[in-house]
Amino acid sequence: MLKEKTFFTRTGVDTMSKRSDNLRAEQSRAEQSRAEQSRAEQSRAEQSRAEQR
Repeated sequence: MLKEKTFFTRTGVDTMSKRSDNLRAEQSRAEQSRAEQSRAEQSRAEQSRAEQR
């Protein structure tokens, strides 16, 4: 626990950088899924509009 908090030790820096990379990857994954959901909703809206015509 303490080693991870200290930025001075080599292993501490490695664990902190690895954690930030994982967080970034999770954020990008969440953004991608959100974009896909919005795209699906848009296509659904377009389909319903086409059906109304």
